[in-house]
Amino acid sequence: MGSLFSIYFDVVYRHHLNIILAYDCEPGPGPKYNPIMEAWRSQRCTTKPRDYILAVFPDVNGYKVPDGARKMSFPELLINAIRQPAVCANFQVAPKVPLGLKGSSGKATESVLPWLINEPSNIGEAYDTFTTDTAQSGAEVRNWVVPGKIELEDIDATASGLEMLKDDWKRTVNIERHVVLLSPSGPCTGTTRENISDAAGLLQQYFVQEFMHIAASQWLLPREGMHALELRTKGVISFDRIRDIPKEEFAHELKRFLVCLICGISLPTADMVLEAADVVRVSTPHGPLLGIAHRATRLRAERDDLILVCNSIWDLQGFCIGLRVNYGMSVRGRTAIPNNSVWDSIEELVTKS
Repeated sequence: MGSLFSIYFDVVYRHHLNIILAYDCEPGPGPKYNPIMEAWRSQRCTTKPRDYILAVFPDVNGYKVPDGARKMSFPELLINAIRQPAVCANFQVAPKVPLGLKGSSGKATESVLPWLINEPSNIGEAYDTFTTDTAQSGAEVRNWVVPGKIELEDIDATASGLEMLKDDWKRTVNIERHVVLLSPSGPCTGTTRENISDAAGLLQQYFVQEFMHIAASQWLLPREGMHALELRTKGVISFDRIRDIPKEEFAHELKRFLVCLICGISLPTADMVLEAADVVRVSTPHGPLLGIAHRATRLRAERDDLILVCNSIWDLQGFCIGLRVNYGMSVRGRTAIPNNSVWDSIEELVTKS
């Protein structure tokens, strides 16, 4: 962008977060190599999708190439890989886009698995819908219901509604965790710049400017001497043309951006998610959370049947939006990763009950 915001976000802040990511989200010595995440960030291409598995997972100690691997589809091969005991012992797999968000799976146990792209165009897309963590490897994932009723509301995807969305993002979301998990090929980091001569490219830059300066300014706030840093573009990119963009196009691009922001995925993956899901505002007693929900489920489900579900990998995937089914729960969406204010409210409610 040629601005202080661009310089700070791309060079200083992103460098800070890259250190955190390399060291299992805690600055310090002794990083644990994660070939899956390294491959995801590389964005490499191969001639056959199965090679995105067979070229990466052998780096995981104990992984075994299954019999008939050459005849298996990419999703079959990947599910086989992440379910192998050796892989589970080294990594905790967290769906960023759960299967139940894309379609109402018949089995509740399947709804929590990551939805996988059948024919990914590169390794970033192949691994876009899930993330892996080394700190919680081997741990059993237990679910519990977040106290309080929830409601899935439409977002106001207009220029006038942008302030409320930014306020929700600032108020209840762990922004630094989200920035760590963003796709390097997505629109949210400020480093992948689309052509601003067309409406879509200009809007993506505008949304980066509106949402991501909050991340940088929050990190700067406690640091002396940095309060006055101007984190907005001036005189380099003019956003005046945005007022002439049709409301429908503005809303479409904003929803694409928000899916990338919430799920940490690329725009092509976001487009596939939006075929079956909507961006929603999850109203809770602990504050509103931005989220993504399966469209058909949202339209049909009774309010009392919808719940928020938390588990031990919440800091990688946010809360799950669950639907009560047959004395159990099926995942039908997810929220942004909650911040401390949400947890303080949950703790207070639990203490009073």
